[in-house]
Amino acid sequence: MDSATQVHISQNATSTATNVSINVANVAQPACFGDVPAILLPGNKVLAGNLTNRTIFVYDVATNTWTQKANKFYNDSSDEETWAKLPDGRILTYDIFRSISGGTGYAEIYDAVADTWTPVSP
Repeated sequence: MDSATQVHISQNATSTATNVSINVANVAQPACFGDVPAILLPGNKVLAGNLTNRTIFVYDVATNTWTQKANKFYNDSSDEETWAKLPDGRILTYDIFRSISGGTGYAEIYDAVADTWTPVSP
């Protein structure tokens, strides 16, 4: 760890979790996967937010690769958010901290099939 808020990982770094090796050299764009939400998608893929900006990535277990997906609708990171899978498979997120500080809602829905984010805040 470089500091309390930033970690640098070399191109050769790997992490093993439940017998799955993740090679960060496959990340399409530098991302910070610190305290962010992640949720399982169909096909053994994992949707992961970004701590520093509105980009998101999908990790494919079968190919051991990361792919950048559509940016979130609102210009906010996924820091401290929770993601919930809706009955139709879409993902709902709500940024409580930004909503409190800005006095507005920051809810949005991700459709993995269409790779789109839709705002649902009033």
